[in-house]
Amino acid sequence: HKTAVEELQRVAGPLAPLPKDHALYRCFFRFPDGPPTTSHELNGWGDNLVHEHLLAALRGDRITVLYSNKDYSSEWNYHPDSKRFQAVDNTRFGVNLVVYALTG
Repeated sequence: HKTAVEELQRVAGPLAPLPKDHALYRCFFRFPDGPPTTSHELNGWGDNLVHEHLLAALRGDRITVLYSNKDYSSEWNYHPDSKRFQAVDNTRFGVNLVVYALTG
């Protein structure tokens, strides 16, 4: 984590917690509490904590780099046997990421 943040900041600028009212959390689906949790939360930032925020480098109010310890890619891995038992589709935040990246 420490090395990744240093390198990301070197090429993209400072990383800071993304505010819960950022457009990313409302550009398609609404996430009023900020980033959704996953069943694969990692404490890989080296501090043994699960963080409630994402880190982002911004240019103006637009995200240029988004950094997370939430392991969304594992959560979005589709398998029909596991997806049919979920009450809320966990890929909704992925939709927001794509919509945000393609608009604005």
